[in-house]
Amino acid sequence: MADTDIPFPKKLCWTFDNRPFHLRTPLLFACNPNILPRPNDWTEHIHVTGYFFLKEKSYRPLDELSAFLDNGDAPVCISFGSMVNRKAERIGQIVREALKQINNRGIILSGWGV
Repeated sequence: MADTDIPFPKKLCWTFDNRPFHLRTPLLFACNPNILPRPNDWTEHIHVTGYFFLKEKSYRPLDELSAFLDNGDAPVCISFGSMVNRKAERIGQIVREALKQINNRGIILSGWGV
């Protein structure tokens, strides 16, 4: 197995399975329903909400972030949303190595950790 291979379990566990006495966690897909139409087989706890927009007009990034953004080509943004992974540190290493290989800067939106 190569260093970059991530071993996945043979059977993935989905915490939102329909089990007796298990509360259904709402799932929100924040994208346009024209891009991702809601499939008919999704249950009532899954929602396509549309995009979220921050209406704050007075936002000013920290000086350190502004300097980073202004100092070179636009960085690649890599997001894991709220994904949780036991090998977060390894995935972070893979992402940083990939950015080095493509000679690009990046911003990692780590969610719950990378």
